[in-house]
Amino acid sequence: MMLSQSTTGQQAILEEVFEKHPVILHSAANRLYLLINDLGSELEKLIYTGETDTTELHVFNNKNDKELLAKWRRLGLIVRYRSQRMEYMWRTVTLIYPQIINPANKTNICLIPWFTLPGRPYPVFVYIYSIWHYNSAGRKSLWQSAKAAGEVFGIKSFNKSTVSRNDKAIARFVQTIDISTPISAEERAAITASELYETIPTILSNDAPAKELAGSFGVLASAIPERVNRQNKVNMALGNIPCEYADVIKPETVNAASPGDARKRPPAADRKRHVQRAPNFAGHIKILEIRTGFIEICRRIILNAAAGRHRFMILPL
Repeated sequence: MMLSQSTTGQQAILEEVFEKHPVILHSAANRLYLLINDLGSELEKLIYTGETDTTELHVFNNKNDKELLAKWRRLGLIVRYRSQRMEYMWRTVTLIYPQIINPANKTNICLIPWFTLPGRPYPVFVYIYSIWHYNSAGRKSLWQSAKAAGEVFGIKSFNKSTVSRNDKAIARFVQTIDISTPISAEERAAITASELYETIPTILSNDAPAKELAGSFGVLASAIPERVNRQNKVNMALGNIPCEYADVIKPETVNAASPGDARKRPPAADRKRHVQRAPNFAGHIKILEIRTGFIEICRRIILNAAAGRHRFMILPL
C-alpha cells in the first residue's frame, strides 16, 4: 500500500528515517521496534560483566531519557512500559522498556536494547554465538555448542534443541537478505537523543497503521520466504567473528569413540544409558575475553543488519 499523494513529503522523511536507523518492521505483532545502542550504565554493566544489584532494569532510566519521554507526552503521544524477563549470567532479570503510541492511528513503536528479542528468554548474541560456534571451523555437535554458549553467557538451561531451531532461523534470515558477503561488523553512528526525539513522532505520524508500513516501504520489509534454502551458509554471514572465540571447551574433553571389544555380546538388560561427560571449559579469563569480544562484534553486526534490512537476525518463533 502506497501512501496517499498528500503525504508524499512525509513518506520521503520516513524513507530517510528507515535508511539511517535500525527500525524493525514486525508485521506479526503489527508493531515497530527501534534498537537502542546507548544503554544505561546498569544495563551496560550487566551485559558486559554479568553484575547487577537489581532484578529490574529500565532501558530509559537517566534524566535525559525521562525528559525525552516527557516531550513525547507533550506532543500528545502515549508512553507506556512493557517488560520482558531475560536469563543471563546465572540470573533472571526483567527488562523494562518504553512503548510510544499514536492514539489517533494506534501505530506504536517499542524502544528496546539492541540485544533484545521480543518474547525470547536470552539475549540475541547468545543465540548467534551458539549458531556460529556450531557452524564455525571444526566438527562439533549441537550439544557441545549449546554447552559452550551456556558457559560463556551463564545460562544453564540452554540446550541443543535451541541451537537447532535457531540455526534454521538464522538461515532464513540469510536467505531473506540473499547475502553473498559477511554482514558488516563496522561501527555505525549511534542515533543521538535529538535524532530520537524527531524520529519517533515522524514514524508515528504516518497515516497508515503499523501493519501497512511494510507495504509502503517495499523491499525494506519484503515478506519472509516460506522455504529455507539451506545452501546459504550461516558461517558466511558471520564471517567477521574471530575463530578463536570458539575455543571454550578444551579439546581433550570432547568425547571420542574408545577402542571397543570386537567380540559380539548380547545386550545387557540392566545397562545404564550413556551420559555425556561435562566438558572441561577454558578458564575464567579466557571465557571473559570471549564473551566481551563476541558481544562487541555482535552488537555491530546486529545494528547494521537491522538498519540495512529492518529485520531481527534471529526471528521470534
